[in-house]
Order: sequence, then C-alpha cells, then structure tokens
Amino acid sequence: MEKLQDESNLIVVCGATGRQGGAVVRQLKSDGWRVKALTRNRHGAGAEKLRRDGIELVQGDLDDVSSLKTAFQGASGVFGVTDFWEHGYEAELRMGRNLIAAVNACDVDHFVFSSVGATERTEGLGITHFDGKREIERAIADSGLNATILKPVTFMDNMIGPRFRANICKKGKFQFGFNKRHKFQLIAMRDLGVFASLAFQKHPALYRKPTELASEAITMEDFSSKLSAAVGRPVRYVFLTRPMQQVIGFFISILGRQGKYKAGPSLVNQFSWNNEDGGWAADIEALKAIHPALMATDVWMQTIDWWEGLR
Repeated sequence: MEKLQDESNLIVVCGATGRQGGAVVRQLKSDGWRVKALTRNRHGAGAEKLRRDGIELVQGDLDDVSSLKTAFQGASGVFGVTDFWEHGYEAELRMGRNLIAAVNACDVDHFVFSSVGATERTEGLGITHFDGKREIERAIADSGLNATILKPVTFMDNMIGPRFRANICKKGKFQFGFNKRHKFQLIAMRDLGVFASLAFQKHPALYRKPTELASEAITMEDFSSKLSAAVGRPVRYVFLTRPMQQVIGFFISILGRQGKYKAGPSLVNQFSWNNEDGGWAADIEALKAIHPALMATDVWMQTIDWWEGLR
C-alpha cells in the first residue's frame, strides 16, 4: 500500500459541504493528506465551517468544466460524488462526465468516485438514481482513467435528519421502507471516509476496483432496539409499505422537495428491490480485513446527539 507522502500530495474533494464529501475531507485530513474542498459557494455556511476546521477551499462547479480544471491543477487525487436527488438523471450524468473530463485534462494520478452498491444488478428495475451512477461508472471505464469506484449501500446517517430524529425521540417511532424479514446492510458515513483514504493510499484490495461497501447487516427491528438504548426511550419500528411510500413520494414530488428528502418513485423501486432479497451484497468479512474498525450500528449511534435541537 502506498505510504502517505508529504503535504504536496494534494487531494481535491468534491461535494465537501455535503455528508459524503465532508466525511472524506475529515478522514483525509486526519490521515495526513493535504486536502482542498471544492465548493460552489466559498462563503456559504458549509464552506465557512470547513474553513474554521482548517480546510483549504477551492471554488468549482460540476456544471462548469473549466472551473473544475482550474480546481484540479496540481492535485494527485480527486474524490468525486454526484447527486441525483438534487439535480436529476440527465444533470447528474452530465456532471459525472464533466468530472471525468476535468480529471483527464489535469493528468490527475487517481480518481476515486463514490457510486452506489448494486448498480450492475439493478438495471431495468426503474431505480433511476442507480442508473445514472451506472452510466458514470461506464464513462469512467471508457475514459481509461486510473480510477477506483466505491459503492456504498444505505447510509446509517440517512436516519439522522430532523424528521427522523423527531419521530424517534419524541414519538418513539422509527419509520423506514425496509421490511422486517431481512437483515439489511448499512454503512456509516465515517467508514466511507476511511475506505476513500485507503483507496488513495492504493490499498491493493481497493485500488482500481469497484467495491461494494457496508459496515453491518441488521434487521430494522434490531436497529430500532439499539435506537431505544441510544435515545433513552422505547422505539418501535414502523414499516412503510409500498403504497405508503408512493403517497409520500407523490406529495414530495408535487412540492418539489426531492432534493431535500431524497425520495420519489425511484426510491420506491429501490425499496421494493431491497425487500425482495435484501438487495445489497457487500462482503463484510472481506471489508473487515481491510478496515477492522467498521462501525457497528450501536457504536455509530453513540456518535450522534439524537436530541439535538429537540429539547
């Protein structure tokens, strides 16, 4: 595995003011890399927080290839992530191709892209937010870039938005679209950051490979039981059936809030696929050999202030 070099070994992280990019920025900085955070708005709240944490900022927009080329100058690595929910299928695909073009033009040594698990197993199922990632994966392969593709499953961190936490803490109710029958794989955002750092270190089990990532497999009832211990009150699990998901997705679409809630018909189709056989298929034991400190759900829950803003 490649040793970390000095601070001239620069990684530019896209989406750094979001959760995935933010986790990667923090891990890379902790591991001794020189990091620059790509942001569209250097004066936004997210960018200001990164600046206070000692992270260099660089302005760039995934819809502007020239700005990306400027941002990537001198970088030995780039971490890329795109967002279907905020931008839609066509725009996400365009942004992914822009990333590839800019990385290629700047002769970046290593491109690490965060896709999503199972893209190769879900084509034709109407899971549009997977299909765009699959097309970007293909474009990366066609480009000849020196690239690693990380494929995280459902993030544990998806459960900590204010809407989730209010239901969990105040009503003792955790609602989600996974049924009670299966163990579903989840991943902590922090673990994505670790795997991204290891990929930039050219870990032989990750380097230039597509790798599905998960931290643990757990039933939703067990997840809710662990939530009870974390928040200090009983929490019961409520399975959102497909008709319930469709109604919620319909109203979110009408309100134009898909970007905020990351919900809609594509997610309904994903949950249907998940509920057939569990869906995800990361080799967790092999991942533990790479990263022994994978976060179990109860450990991850202890890192969250569940009552923040609710007291």
